[in-house]
Amino acid sequence: MTKQTDQFIADQTKDPIVQRNTCRISWEEFAIYKSDREFYNKISPTFAGQKFAIPLPTLSPKERKKRRFMFRNERKLYKRKCDATGKSIVSIYSPDKSFKVYDQAYRRSDSRDPMDYGIDVDFSKTFNEQFNSLYITVPRLAVLATQNENSLYVNGAAYNKNCYLIFASDYNEDTLYADNTSHCQDVIDSSNSKKCTNSYQLIGCTNCSNTQYSIDCHDSYNLISCFDCKNCQFCFGSSWLRNKQYYFQNQAYTKEQYESLLQEHLQNNTPWYLSSRHDAIYRASYGLNNEKSYGNYINNCKDSVNIYSATELENCKHIINAEQCNNCQDSYVIIENSTLCYENVSSIWLHHCCFTFGCWNKNSDLYYCDHCQWCKDCFGCVWLRNKQYCIFNKQYTRDQYETLVAKLITHMTQTGERGEYFDPKYAPFGYNETIAQDEFPLTQQEAISLWYKRQTNNYDPEIPAWTQTLTRDQIPTQTKDVSDNILDKIIICEISHRPFRITQQELQFYKKHNIAIPRKHPDVRHEQRNTLKPYRELFLRNCDKCSTQILSVYPEAHTGKVYCDDCYQKEMG
Repeated sequence: MTKQTDQFIADQTKDPIVQRNTCRISWEEFAIYKSDREFYNKISPTFAGQKFAIPLPTLSPKERKKRRFMFRNERKLYKRKCDATGKSIVSIYSPDKSFKVYDQAYRRSDSRDPMDYGIDVDFSKTFNEQFNSLYITVPRLAVLATQNENSLYVNGAAYNKNCYLIFASDYNEDTLYADNTSHCQDVIDSSNSKKCTNSYQLIGCTNCSNTQYSIDCHDSYNLISCFDCKNCQFCFGSSWLRNKQYYFQNQAYTKEQYESLLQEHLQNNTPWYLSSRHDAIYRASYGLNNEKSYGNYINNCKDSVNIYSATELENCKHIINAEQCNNCQDSYVIIENSTLCYENVSSIWLHHCCFTFGCWNKNSDLYYCDHCQWCKDCFGCVWLRNKQYCIFNKQYTRDQYETLVAKLITHMTQTGERGEYFDPKYAPFGYNETIAQDEFPLTQQEAISLWYKRQTNNYDPEIPAWTQTLTRDQIPTQTKDVSDNILDKIIICEISHRPFRITQQELQFYKKHNIAIPRKHPDVRHEQRNTLKPYRELFLRNCDKCSTQILSVYPEAHTGKVYCDDCYQKEMG
């Protein structure tokens, strides 16, 4: 964010900027607010009678986010062998990774105690070196998924049924190619959507049915290529409608006229998302019932800044995908009563935890831990359950633990590791395998110049010599003309030239809804949806209606008109 944006936030929140630091990677300046110092002081732990202050960050909020994201592979799945049973499994870890990766069922039944892998603290090595030596020896789950039925190819997913290639998504049925989608049924190609049915290519939609190629639509049905429509039915190519039906490109028609126009259009054109229009009206950011809170897609939040896709947050900053959190900062996916947390990823119900990944279920006072559950007072531990006073998966008494942690923190301060997330050179994935690539795309050369790891091996399935491939022009235009033998063929993506197949489940869906067979690989479709999402960044600009200075996720250069909340509500009625 710019200095002007930082100052605007300080003025609006009555939270003065106390200093500005320069990011040691991007060289961009970033603000330290009074509330930041208070937060770091509040979460600073005490060991052996000494308080160890969490140092002020040396990385900007953007670079801190990028570093956390480098540790989370959401969408890349590979076939590899289970290192315990030798059977073929689906995993987020490619075959070239050095980790021991176990099948879900075997890993959970494995009787070996993670404490068996414990190591002693060695002050001749850095913390990250020691943690990594432990990290790569403890067997890991192939994917992070639980309570799914007939849903093998998923990750970060729970309570799904008959789903395929969905990620960070829960409580779905018959849903394919989706991310951050929940409580949906019969939906294909969806991002950030909830409670939708019989729909295709959705972004940020809620409670919609029979809807296609639509963004930020709610409580509607039978929409095609619509944007920001609410409580609407039978609309095509329209934006910002409320309580309307039979609208074609924002013009009202009779039912008969609408159906004739729609049929004519669909005979000659493939529907797609609405492009940005010069006369389009955008809300500066989306949210309901918020108090002194700034971000996008946020509801019932108070005194929270730079937050996205969040509900019921208070006194939080720099957070994405969160629910019910208080006094937390710099986290991605943190939910269910988490408090006093800093620099966490994939977290559930944490208290006073810093620099963790995948720690769930009532953990407290964890530091630099990975995939621990029901633990407290642990430092640098991996995959522990119901443990206390452990360092590098070794058990200590309370006094031993506090004395040794105090020495270890002092050591980390001397090595320059104190107060930052895990070193990215120890990330378990290549940059291009992680959500960092989604949020901050880098070319191979750009990633290498920053010393980030990159996955260069190609694990796309080999095409058998006897299998027929199809290019775009070889696929019938009309779905009714597509025979079931397409299931035995491989389609070559028209953009990436990567191979992919159509499943029986999705072919039935396309025929039911008269949707053209995709010509693009699922990853390409995902990338194209990402380009249509607003930035997860705040920009200082003027309302295009009343000229009031506002914060928005749309910069001044954005095509279309951006209105403050008051002007937007008046315009929309």
